[in-house]
Amino acid sequence: MLVVNTNLVKPEDWPKSLLDLTKARWKGRAVMAKPVFGTSATQGACLFSVLGSDQAKEYYLGLKANGVQIAAGNRDVARSVGQGRTPTGQTVVVGITDTDDALEEFKDGSPVAMIFPDRDRLKDDKMGTLFIPNTLCIIKGGPNPDGARKLVDYLLSPEVETQLAESASHQIPLNPDVKAKLPSEMETPATVKAMDVNFEKAADAWDEAYEFLSREFRDY
Repeated sequence: MLVVNTNLVKPEDWPKSLLDLTKARWKGRAVMAKPVFGTSATQGACLFSVLGSDQAKEYYLGLKANGVQIAAGNRDVARSVGQGRTPTGQTVVVGITDTDDALEEFKDGSPVAMIFPDRDRLKDDKMGTLFIPNTLCIIKGGPNPDGARKLVDYLLSPEVETQLAESASHQIPLNPDVKAKLPSEMETPATVKAMDVNFEKAADAWDEAYEFLSREFRDY
């Protein structure tokens, strides 16, 4: 998602899409984590799958040409936008980050707003807000399959989903029986259009995306 400094950008000027950050208005004023690790790398693979490799490469090259600032991680992105500058003193007003990192800025009283990008895309458009699922598996041939299944059942229980939803990271519950209270700033796939991503295909796109992004952002 996007986080924007509300003291430096008027609401009518807020970006609505990830793709907006390649526009001249945001030249040198946007920040993101280096897209070769963590959820930033996952987003890269998903965009390669959803947009196709050519358009995804065009997007990242557009960010690079537009002087996107690179932060050490998503928490640093949110903090820089909240402060209106990077640790090296460069002005930034908008960034790509995760919800939990943006929520920390709210807790700190920073002048920020969360934007769930591409939220109003048409139903048949694959773009939308990327919701990354937490994943869990039982290792085939593991030494304690019964214990593993008990752990899975425990972690998927409504009680644990409620705890995760109401924790500091505010994980979005999938169980419809969970009635956890999320922060008012949060959106879910029930309230905004989610990116239509096939995660198996995104995994297939990983190698190409990682090779490209590692090369293009190697010197950052």
